[in-house]
Amino acid sequence: CYALLNQTLVPSWATQVGQRWFFSVTPRTQTGMAGDPTTSPVVTIAPVFTSLSIESGPASGGVAAILTGMGLSNTRAVAFGDFVSTDIRILSDTQVEVVLPKATAAGTVNVTAIVELLSGEVFETPPPGDLIDFVYMPVIRSVIPNQGISAGGTTVLITGAGFTEDAQVTFGGVAAESVEVLSDTEIEAVTPPGTLGPKDVTVVAAGLSVTRRNGFTYIEAGALKADVNGDGATNALDVQYVVNAALGRNKAARNADLNADGRVDSLDIQIVINEALSF
Repeated sequence: CYALLNQTLVPSWATQVGQRWFFSVTPRTQTGMAGDPTTSPVVTIAPVFTSLSIESGPASGGVAAILTGMGLSNTRAVAFGDFVSTDIRILSDTQVEVVLPKATAAGTVNVTAIVELLSGEVFETPPPGDLIDFVYMPVIRSVIPNQGISAGGTTVLITGAGFTEDAQVTFGGVAAESVEVLSDTEIEAVTPPGTLGPKDVTVVAAGLSVTRRNGFTYIEAGALKADVNGDGATNALDVQYVVNAALGRNKAARNADLNADGRVDSLDIQIVINEALSF
């Protein structure tokens, strides 16, 4: 029984990776394997990588996976396309645990194990033609602010990983009024009009989608008592607005006296914070 390796016939019992074997092969009959070491070709048995325990993972990385194959005990790294992980743990000659490296874009990549042979040579497996695919999925970590008026027009910052330049965003299945991809980890989007209540936020990058359930809530305009700057959301900008009013930097900010006690102070700031955290 033989396995074809780099156009050279190798017996299936020759399994020690990196060891050199000497063979004399007759192409027609595939016999005469006990050749003379002084005249027979030298063959190095290569490692074999046959499977990965997961088919997809987050572009943010950090997920552990198991590589399975043969001759993997000298694995030095695992490459997921252009993204290389050296965070590995050798479990046996046939299995290696690897922590998924972070990717700068969602999409499908090839996976290769980088193994050092006994000769000191570095070998990547599997060979071309037998490559194993892995799908990096986009990730949504946060939507800020996570609430705004139902008329739309609220600018939100979506943070995550794997965002591509052609990324699209929907709120409750409705496309955002505008989308600007700031980086592979940040998207700025403007909400479309929507019905009251929580809505899913979905990002599609490289044809792959990720959804944050109830990631944004549409509310009535009057429900935002602490939206003192009138941008349709209660957030850090409103806190700054009230702070400026308290310090006398914004003397026209009469609406910053949220508790109507005749002054703008820390109590009003707390009202803004409480409202922002209530959504």
